[in-house]
Amino acid sequence: MVYLCPSCGAKFRCDSPGVVSCPTCGAKIMVPDAIPPGTAWERARQGGFAGAFFETIKFSLTDPVAFFRGVNTGENNFRAWLYALIISCVVFVFAAAYQAGFQALAIGFDLAGEISKALTPLAFLTIPISLGALVGVSVVAVPSVTTLILFLQSGVYHLCLLVLGEGKGGFWKSFRVVCYSNGPQAFQVVPFLGGLVAPMWQMVLAIIGMKVVHRTSYARSVVAVFLPTILCCGLVMLALIAVLGGVVGASIARGG
Repeated sequence: MVYLCPSCGAKFRCDSPGVVSCPTCGAKIMVPDAIPPGTAWERARQGGFAGAFFETIKFSLTDPVAFFRGVNTGENNFRAWLYALIISCVVFVFAAAYQAGFQALAIGFDLAGEISKALTPLAFLTIPISLGALVGVSVVAVPSVTTLILFLQSGVYHLCLLVLGEGKGGFWKSFRVVCYSNGPQAFQVVPFLGGLVAPMWQMVLAIIGMKVVHRTSYARSVVAVFLPTILCCGLVMLALIAVLGGVVGASIARGG
């Protein structure tokens, strides 16, 4: 690759990372590792999708700054969307399996108790019916809802960046960050604990990703990611205050 010497401005070629000397002025320059464009998931070819998928999740969790530099150089937005969609579908399947397991456990408790025997066959029928309904939902609803959420979240984050005078990379860079920040959602397969860890970790990745791809500060990236949540909470609080005020006002009027 060709590098520019920060001391004399001369261009030189270097194919290995590390500290090198400028061939023109002799200044010591740190040459970083070359980051391949896109992500492992985007570069995967037939037969290597599974390994590339898990490598992408691992890289996003262990070295997010370097990971999002690669995200910034990629252009395959369809693969980015597919990455987030696969994670959503996997999480949904595990959630459905947990629900079926809990339902079966509840039936077991019913059998051990003194529930009417006439209701037991109906209880057993609910498991396959529920599973069939969940499969139908996963095929139709999950992709639609996931896609809608991805675009809405990307649009809101990018709008916040534009309000802050940022968003240099354009909307699709924000979209790629939102898609590839879904890696922590894989922890949702762990009952209870995963539901606490995944959203927070995902938000951290979104902050880092927005900072890297739009070349902004962490402060503005944090504001862009948290501002929608703050506004939503504020609107909910105002609505609750308005409802409470109406109830109190009506009570006072009745008392008068």
